[in-house]
Amino acid sequence: ALRDLGRLEEAITHYEQAIAIMPNYAEAHSSLGNVLQELGRPKEAIAHHKQAIAVRPDYAEAHSNLGNALKELGRPEEAIAHYEQALAIQPDFAMAHYNLGISLDELGRPKEAIKRYEQALAIKPDYAEAHNNVGNALDELGRQEEAITHYEQALAIRPDYAEAHRNLTKIKPKQEQVSTIEKLLKSPSLSETDAIHYHFALGNIYNDVKTFNKAFKHYDKANTLKRRAITYDSQEYTAYVDRLIEAYSRDYFEKITACGSDSELPVFIVGMPRSGTSLVEQIISSHPLVYGAGELASFGCFEESIAEQFKSSDTYPECMALCNESITLDFSKKYLKELRNHSLDAKRITDKMPVNFARIGLIKTLFPIARTIHCQRNALDTCTSNFMNYFAVGNEYSFDLSELGHYYLDYERLMAHWNSLFPSEILGVQYEELVMNQEKVSRQLIEYIGLEWDDRCLDFHKTRRAIQTASVTQVRQKMYQGGSDEWRKYEKHLGSMLEILRDF
Repeated sequence: ALRDLGRLEEAITHYEQAIAIMPNYAEAHSSLGNVLQELGRPKEAIAHHKQAIAVRPDYAEAHSNLGNALKELGRPEEAIAHYEQALAIQPDFAMAHYNLGISLDELGRPKEAIKRYEQALAIKPDYAEAHNNVGNALDELGRQEEAITHYEQALAIRPDYAEAHRNLTKIKPKQEQVSTIEKLLKSPSLSETDAIHYHFALGNIYNDVKTFNKAFKHYDKANTLKRRAITYDSQEYTAYVDRLIEAYSRDYFEKITACGSDSELPVFIVGMPRSGTSLVEQIISSHPLVYGAGELASFGCFEESIAEQFKSSDTYPECMALCNESITLDFSKKYLKELRNHSLDAKRITDKMPVNFARIGLIKTLFPIARTIHCQRNALDTCTSNFMNYFAVGNEYSFDLSELGHYYLDYERLMAHWNSLFPSEILGVQYEELVMNQEKVSRQLIEYIGLEWDDRCLDFHKTRRAIQTASVTQVRQKMYQGGSDEWRKYEKHLGSMLEILRDF
């Protein structure tokens, strides 16, 4: 009851008291795990779900809940194993089918995900969330009209489904949605999470009809609410960049020359979100010898686990001072295995996780000769586009204009450091040049990754592959000649960010 009221800390107290009275109370362990996960404590949640399963191995719900916690920690393959266990116990468990679909989608397998969502819908036809996620997977596959149908079905079942409203406006903004959403925003039971989706949806609709003042008002409201719900410290991130620069020094790389893998399989595409990373990956992956794996969480997980491997009291990145050949080969083998799970025969596999720009030191440690492509775009266009897009997780810096500006400065500072350490090794691609000189830049990309030119790279919009980013619609079309100086539509509202980025 306390959990349903949002009084999560009090709920924890009572679950813990129940467990103190009856240590083998499986339901209490699993429920406690769910609350801990809601509070952003998935590692603690995992321990309780495992305890529930130890007590009751046939507890399908606990297996599904454990899968959710593992998925949140970026361990989708382990999550899938537990969803499958839940379904082996209870084949008609609609939520487990649904959650399995989410994990498959996160691994870049949207066709398999759709089948799981459809199984959930066969069991529970009014499962609005499953319709919404079928829409997301179809959108990734470039099947927008079918995606729209599923978003509309989700809204027919749940007219107040905020996320489905926002998703629909990404593909097909409708003016008639405005009055509906405005009424929903006045609901006395409105949650902040729903309000965020509604305001982003209204921002998308007004942006589509070029009513930019109204659009910004809603984007600003959405970001303000989102910022209130997350923890982020701009000064702390600046200090972290200082630590990266100190840890990954010239001396460090001189000491580890014999470490790492000599594989050329990975191609890392990095940069700020909304800087053209999806477009670059789409061009490269249109080559028949390249597989585009999308945004992989591997290097973020490596940062978390590498200190444990070193058995060091230092956290990352300071623990990298203990780097040795054995550990670098262990982590590089794990990563190559993950890449091969995506494609067994590709000559190059791209990892388009933008924030890997902060992990170039670790990338160069594990894969000294692998290629890294740095995507760049006008700073103000990049940051404005970040502010206008909803990010479910990550990108915590993007919900406040001042913090967004400071993050961009730290990103530029860190990239300058990597370029000074590895001159001419990181290929810089300017978005504006790419759209103006498509063939020239595309040929440079293919030459850089060590492959022969293929004309299919010019027809990138015809390549059918899953795309999971906000750029999905753009990369399904021929090269878009606009996109420059878009920030000027919102110039009068960008005061603090403009001041911070005045030199860009």
